[in-house]
Amino acid sequence: MLLNCHTYYSYRYGTLSPKRLFEEAKAKGHSSFALTDINNISAALIYSSCSRTRYSTVVGIDFHNGAQQKYIGIARNNLGFQELNEHLNAHVHASEPFPDKAPGFGNVYVILSIL
Repeated sequence: MLLNCHTYYSYRYGTLSPKRLFEEAKAKGHSSFALTDINNISAALIYSSCSRTRYSTVVGIDFHNGAQQKYIGIARNNLGFQELNEHLNAHVHASEPFPDKAPGFGNVYVILSIL
């Protein structure tokens, strides 16, 4: 599984459309990937189109403060997707940076950055 895939919704960090990312990953023999755009979930609609195939896709968010990556959250289920969105919205709407450590999500896998 590819754990940190960005589409062009990650702005300067991704270049492929969600559909093209799916096609490229599948063409290269990957059976699954985590769609984790930076500080947004705009490409999450690809999840529903991939779920109708034998291809496995999970959705998450790659949390950044500017160019500095803090952590990646991957939703385990719909509650995890909600937790990620609430965390994102709380910080974006308050114009607060993301903390160095991820909060204690209950339904989210967290991948920590060591940079």
